[in-house]
Parts: sequence; C-alpha cells; structure tokens
Amino acid sequence: MTVDLEASAKGLHFVSRGYALALGPGAMRLDHLAEGEHVFAVVLTLTHPWFGCVLRQTCLFRDTKDQNSSASRSRAMSIAHSP
Repeated sequence: MTVDLEASAKGLHFVSRGYALALGPGAMRLDHLAEGEHVFAVVLTLTHPWFGCVLRQTCLFRDTKDQNSSASRSRAMSIAHSP
C-alpha cells in the first residue's frame, strides 16, 4: 500500500493512495495525533465510495519512562473502534 504523509498542527497523517477489496476500491487513512502532553492517538479509517466509512479504530498512547533507564516508550491507554 502506498501512503502519503501529511502534517498538520495537530499531528501526522498517513493517507493511502487507495486499497482494493472484492467490493471495489477504497481508501485508508492513518492519523497520528497529539492529544496532550505525552499522549497521542493513532486513528485508522477505511472508507469505501459506496458504503462510506467501513472501519474507524482509535488507540490512545501515553509516553512513559522506563524505570530502569531514561528512555521513554509508548504504552496503549485505550482502544475504540466503530464502523
């Protein structure tokens, strides 16, 4: 899948140039969004020209510090999805 990277004041957006299903072509979008200090969301959306939004999944992450080092990592906070 080929994606284009777009930047906005809110975050990074990964937008596909298309995807294909047995029901015809569609589009995928992946957004990486700032949600506050050390918190970001990843939103996956699949849309179809006939059916509209067929999948929307959101996952929130919080950067945390490793107790054994100063390196930070991302930890999932919650996951939500809807068609």
